[in-house]
Amino acid sequence: MTMPTKIYGNQEHSGVGLIILLTMVVTVVIFYIVLFRTLPSIFGGTSGDYVLIAAFLALFLAVGFVALVDPLLKRAWPSGYAVFLNDSAVACERPKADGSAINLNQDHTALFWMFKMTGYPRFGRERQIRKGDFCLGVEIQQDEERMVVYAYVSPTKVGRTVQTTGFTEINMDKIYDTSIGSRVRSWRMPGKRPEIPASLIVSDEGKYWLAERHRWEEGIELTPKDFQAFVDHVKQKQ
Repeated sequence: MTMPTKIYGNQEHSGVGLIILLTMVVTVVIFYIVLFRTLPSIFGGTSGDYVLIAAFLALFLAVGFVALVDPLLKRAWPSGYAVFLNDSAVACERPKADGSAINLNQDHTALFWMFKMTGYPRFGRERQIRKGDFCLGVEIQQDEERMVVYAYVSPTKVGRTVQTTGFTEINMDKIYDTSIGSRVRSWRMPGKRPEIPASLIVSDEGKYWLAERHRWEEGIELTPKDFQAFVDHVKQKQ
């Protein structure tokens, strides 16, 4: 039996986000001070001649530095969420709840759904996602065990996953108030997730809406690459 593959989940957690922001601010200041003082000695003139150039270069260098630090920080400071893939099962661990393990060689259900992230109020991590990207979700259930994983995928990369797997698309307009007034209010003061109407729960799409609610409550976000690996692994057992 091969060792299970461990996939780190929720890599964009709040701790990493805060450190990245602080790192960005500090490195911009440091690069600016260094450039402000050294550029005149290299190219001549006074420090005042290089205020804008030093600021632009400092920002550019800081962005590059953060891009290098970001993946290292995510590996050094995991969120505590992880997904495991092995020969016959998938499993997950969570920092504040029991994990789940599902044997894919035994009876189980797998739901695949997606929606476009535009035209509705967004919450938390969703606010960082580019407008027009897609959210793809998978729910695996076996008796009392359940796992929900998802990823945010750009329109240019969503094709292969959707075409080979058959994701069912749901429409957020059915549960959110998408009027202009509602969008303004949610921009000023984010509200809470809506209740999913009973009429949707009992509809043909009901199981996907229940899975979406489970995603809000217990879903584990994966990178698009890791999500594709998870989907491929699950599909092999169907």
